[in-house]
Amino acid sequence: MKSPSRPKAPLPLPQKTERRLSTYALAASAAGVSALALSGTADAKIVYTPTHVVMNSSNDVYHPLDLNHDGVKDFTFTAYHKTGMSSQFAILRCGPLGTNSVLGGPTSARRGGDAAAFPPGVHIGAGRSYANHNTMAHVGIFTDGSSIQGPWANGGKGVKDRYLGLKFAINGKTHYGWARLNVAIGRDIGVYIKATLTGYAYETVPNKAIITGKTKGPDVITVQPGTLGHLARGAMAGQNSSSAR
Repeated sequence: MKSPSRPKAPLPLPQKTERRLSTYALAASAAGVSALALSGTADAKIVYTPTHVVMNSSNDVYHPLDLNHDGVKDFTFTAYHKTGMSSQFAILRCGPLGTNSVLGGPTSARRGGDAAAFPPGVHIGAGRSYANHNTMAHVGIFTDGSSIQGPWANGGKGVKDRYLGLKFAINGKTHYGWARLNVAIGRDIGVYIKATLTGYAYETVPNKAIITGKTKGPDVITVQPGTLGHLARGAMAGQNSSSAR
């Protein structure tokens, strides 16, 4: 009686074919992460994007924020400077677009609601006061004095690693998120506000609260800016470069 024959070892693929399959796998992986970041998932997931965007009022910066990477602008940060006959102002604002809104802090009859500057560990969700337009920091100097207003100005000391609470819509459903910023205030030679956006996140499940500063854990997905749209193209470019050698 013949003994059963051993299965033959698979033949190695040609190097070019192996590179192409690796590229397809990488592209599929990128598409999977992108689909999750854009449309959400049945399980609670936080999509976190680290970044580093500097906004200085002396340059009159306008920076749009696409919180969930779907190509639609959700909020805009503006940092700008104004000079009058005997005064100077520097202002930092976050403007919601469409039906979106920002979690407010103390109110001011002159400026409307100010945007709150939260520490880590705060729940951003339903049942809180959101507004359609919010000033974050406002500093001015006049011939007879100066004025510093807004939670992010912090009495002229500025803030580090504070969080802006955000409420926005995806396909008509309410989602919550946050943006993390550092803010510096200057009144030495003129006035200025320098804000640095260091990261932002949102909850993929509609109407589910998000915790400020949560960037790690099994329910957190980290997305590097620009990788979703360019990962597969980068892999293909690397393949073409290798083939040309």
